[in-house]
Amino acid sequence: MSKKSLIEKVVEGSAVVDGCMHWKGALVHGRIPVVWFDGKPVNIRSALWKAAGKRLKPGCIVKSSCGEDRCVSPECAVQQKNARGGTTTPLHRAKIAATMQRLRSPLSAQDVEDIRASDEPPEVLARRYDMRADSIVCILSGRRWAPISNPFSGLLGAR
Repeated sequence: MSKKSLIEKVVEGSAVVDGCMHWKGALVHGRIPVVWFDGKPVNIRSALWKAAGKRLKPGCIVKSSCGEDRCVSPECAVQQKNARGGTTTPLHRAKIAATMQRLRSPLSAQDVEDIRASDEPPEVLARRYDMRADSIVCILSGRRWAPISNPFSGLLGAR
C-alpha cells in the first residue's frame, strides 16, 4: 500500500469541520471510517497510524480523541485498548465456539463420549439420541464436538 496514494484518497474524501478532517465516505458499524484500497476495505485511522511509522500494540485500536466517529485527522488519533477485550487467540475462539455448540446441543459431554466409544452403526445411535445419522457421523469424525486441547485439534479431526 502506497502511503502517498492512501493519504491522497483520505484527503480527497474528507472535509475540514471545526479543525478536524471528517470522512465523507463509508463507516463500518456506524463508527469506523473505511476506504476501499488495493481491492479491500481498509480502516483509515489504523492505516494512517501505520503510515506515520507508529506501531499498533496488540489488543489496541486507533480512536479519535475529539470523539467524532468520522474524524480521520492525525492530530486526533490516539491508541486505546479495544473495549471488546482486544484480540483473541485461535484457541480462545475455539473454546468460545465449543461452548456455544454445547449450549445449543441436545447432547451432553457424556453423551458424546458414549457415542464415540460405541461400536454401533450411526443409524442406531441416531435413533437412540433422537438425532440425524449425519450428525452422529460428524461427532464420530471429530467435525462436531471436537476436542479443544490445542488450536489445531479440530482441523486434524476433520480429515
